[in-house]
Amino acid sequence: MGEYDNDLDYLLVSNVLTRKIRQQWVKKTEEHKTLGMAAPRPLLIAIEEAHKLLNPQLAGQTAFGTIARELRKYFVTLLVVDQRPSGIDDEIMSQLGTRITGWLGDEDDIRAVLTGLAGRDQLRGMLARLQEKKKCCCWAGASKCPSRSNRAATTSASTTPSKAAAKANHPVL
Repeated sequence: MGEYDNDLDYLLVSNVLTRKIRQQWVKKTEEHKTLGMAAPRPLLIAIEEAHKLLNPQLAGQTAFGTIARELRKYFVTLLVVDQRPSGIDDEIMSQLGTRITGWLGDEDDIRAVLTGLAGRDQLRGMLARLQEKKKCCCWAGASKCPSRSNRAATTSASTTPSKAAAKANHPVL
């Protein structure tokens, strides 16, 4: 996460930033709806190594739960990136609308990825059939069903969440 090792440093900075973002995007959206002003630009907030800020002990002290739960209607999306999704608070996991996951070898991580989704048994079967480092599954609120894809066909090794967001014309913090 950078040069600081103390989770409280990241907690402080992330809380200041996300609270400001929330205030601004709510204000801009309300002005858009009531006064006909331009809608705010869609914003993607990416959190890598998410378990460090979104674990059950810290998640309640951040604004990320609110962002995941409420800010989609204000043009703000939360992108959570982590290799151990079981370390992320279940409430936040249940609010994520789009999920992309690769092979997971740990049962707790599989359970976490499926938190809040209907048809978990069928989805668990799809995850079990993934090949390590070759395929991924994607679930999105707007899609009719989950889909499997070859990773090589959908992403390149040089694509990071920040680069992917830039291609989609979303600012990234």
